[in-house]
Amino acid sequence: MERDPELLLVATDGSKLVASLIGGWDGWRGNMYRLAVDPQYRRMGLALRLVGDAEIRLRKVGAERITSLVLNEEGAVAF
Repeated sequence: MERDPELLLVATDGSKLVASLIGGWDGWRGNMYRLAVDPQYRRMGLALRLVGDAEIRLRKVGAERITSLVLNEEGAVAF
């Protein structure tokens, strides 16, 4: 949060947190971690918007490569 606060993205509905994505930048590669959307808010385009916004922000800090880890045990939904 101190170094790249703009890379922590959240979506809210009023005061309720409904989606989040952590972006990381190590000076060479951009990363996306822990994309999560509340089940009641899925299929509304929130994940696509967070990923798109993260890509824009990572490119602004200099990322030419962006990776993401997706763990099978997390119950990933088709994206």
